[in-house]
Amino acid sequence: MMSRLTALLFLMMPTGLVFSAPTTCDVTLKISVAKDWPPYSWEVTPGEYRGIDIEFIETVFAELGYCSTYAVYPSSSRAFTEFQKGNVDLIFGASFSNARAKWSIFSTPYRKEDVKFVFLDETNMDSWPKENVTMVINRGSVYGDRVSALSATCSTCIYEANDALDRLQMVKNKRVQIALEDKLTAQYLIEKNGLNGLRISEETVHFNDVYFMLRPNALSYEQLKKLDNAILKTRLEKESKTEGGTNR
Repeated sequence: MMSRLTALLFLMMPTGLVFSAPTTCDVTLKISVAKDWPPYSWEVTPGEYRGIDIEFIETVFAELGYCSTYAVYPSSSRAFTEFQKGNVDLIFGASFSNARAKWSIFSTPYRKEDVKFVFLDETNMDSWPKENVTMVINRGSVYGDRVSALSATCSTCIYEANDALDRLQMVKNKRVQIALEDKLTAQYLIEKNGLNGLRISEETVHFNDVYFMLRPNALSYEQLKKLDNAILKTRLEKESKTEGGTNR
């Protein structure tokens, strides 16, 4: 029987959608893509990607008459390095930070990110721990002040892993006490992989807007304005459909 989460993700994900590529491309952007980041981005066959964010990008690009190529890197931090070298034009699913804004341009936001912590149910740790704990995070990601404070006071408390499933399995195998994960990603992976005994906190660690990060000079000022308008239009259309189909 299809669970509520699976049904929700089924409604949110592309199902055989075909986006007509323009006969000529006004702009072609090279995009850093994640191979295994459900439900936002994953590889279906070599070079073919699907997911909530992939569908969003393709809808926006079809609106603008843009084309894209995808590049896969082993970690977020490596993708940012290639971005700064000029080898990548766009990184999606990005959180804003003042440090990043020094070497990139942020679009208008296109969705929200709700970061929770995942823990073993037996530990009964549903609120942010008052004492130092061991945790695993995604290399290169932004998690807000509480995680930054923990990192500053206990550098040995923080571990990094590139793959979301690996991070959850580190909690399952008691290598760390908690993992920080996007709520939808954690729900999807726990259900799909039968990770019984793992629980997602009610408390949110970091709730923020998510953006496209663009390489400076990848687009002109006028093109950036058109991109923001297309993002806003697509976001409003998808929010309307989601609200009409199911509640979260």
